Amino acid sequence: RLAGEFTSAFDQMAREAEMEELRKEIEDLKKNNPVADAKRAVDETMAPIKKEFGEEAEKLNKAASGDALFETAQDGAAPTEPALGEPAQGEAVPGEAAKS
Repeated sequence: RLAGEFTSAFDQMAREAEMEELRKEIEDLKKNNPVADAKRAVDETMAPIKKEFGEEAEKLNKAASGDALFETAQDGAAPTEPALGEPAQGEAVPGEAAKS
């Protein structure tokens, strides 16, 4: 009986040691993950590009919501939106001389 308990305790210690070794291997794999490193490098490279595109999109949104799309008529009437395909008031028409 004593030998059985000793063998059982020894087996338990061996399993715990194997589990600890597996935990260490998993942690090493997490730290040295080439896919995660590549993703991090791509994200770092793309960050300034995303920022610049965001700033340009914000500028375009501000321009689109301002006077560029809705021109006020000369007589003070409500703003009107140009029809699709037609230039806005004061906008140059391709192929025509600019109006003075």
